[in-house]
Amino acid sequence: MKGLAEKISKYLEEKKMSQRQFATAAAVNAAFVSQILNGKPVSEVVERKVSAFLEGRKVSGIYETEDFKKALKHIRIAHKHKMMIAIVGETGVGKTTALKYYAKRANAFYIRADKSLTANQMIMNLAQELGIQHKGTVSEIMRACCKRLNQLSNPVVLVDECGKIKPLQLMYLQELRDNTEENCAIILAGMPYFFDRMQEGAKTYREGYPEMFSRIQLWVRLNGLSNSEITAILEAEGVTPQEIHYKSHLFRVVKSLIFKEKEVDADTGEGGEEEDGENGNLPGFGGCRVI
Repeated sequence: MKGLAEKISKYLEEKKMSQRQFATAAAVNAAFVSQILNGKPVSEVVERKVSAFLEGRKVSGIYETEDFKKALKHIRIAHKHKMMIAIVGETGVGKTTALKYYAKRANAFYIRADKSLTANQMIMNLAQELGIQHKGTVSEIMRACCKRLNQLSNPVVLVDECGKIKPLQLMYLQELRDNTEENCAIILAGMPYFFDRMQEGAKTYREGYPEMFSRIQLWVRLNGLSNSEITAILEAEGVTPQEIHYKSHLFRVVKSLIFKEKEVDADTGEGGEEEDGENGNLPGFGGCRVI
């Protein structure tokens, strides 16, 4: 802790920055910066965020819990071995956050299979992500997408919102898989009923379902937050834990409660940390297990 305090002091001196400005830039509560400088202990979550900022890495706003690391581990394994896997979990547990976080890598492409999108639009969006300006039929654009993915070095396609995926969207993804499986990984993500619908469709021989279900090599389930993780988040955000914070294990709900509490503090002048940003620097993450 002494070493970290010295680094902060040196940084403040070099940048002519106040403790509050430093806290805002590093996305931590100003009280924790004061504690570190005074030799008082803070949580590992806070230490990691401050250390990451001092080391010049952009603070991502993501709490890297063991569950989150496990989720990314499965995506990395699938990417490395060119697998197609599926990640399922309730809304608000962090599926989209995990996919978008991974999509920042080179040759990683994020698209959605929203219910409002037609299958054609989904493929058009993939083409746009790949930088393909090709005009023609959907079949021609699909071939162009497959060709580009086969030309790239170890690409991965991350497909979000697969819970209510349409049969034609499913068949297009199957075609994408069949034509790129030797060079490209595909990650699918959706609500828990994505697995149920795929399994039921495969059992009843619904068109496209048996073929696609058999191609998904691993299913990963996101479980949400544990009580200890909620406590760590509350501590990192400078919020006093209360019973209401533990009634839901969905990050979206916990984030909303923290945000509302900070808004109240800002309006009443209590808490003193309203300068941490409009969004309270609130992160998102997910946890998972293999099912």
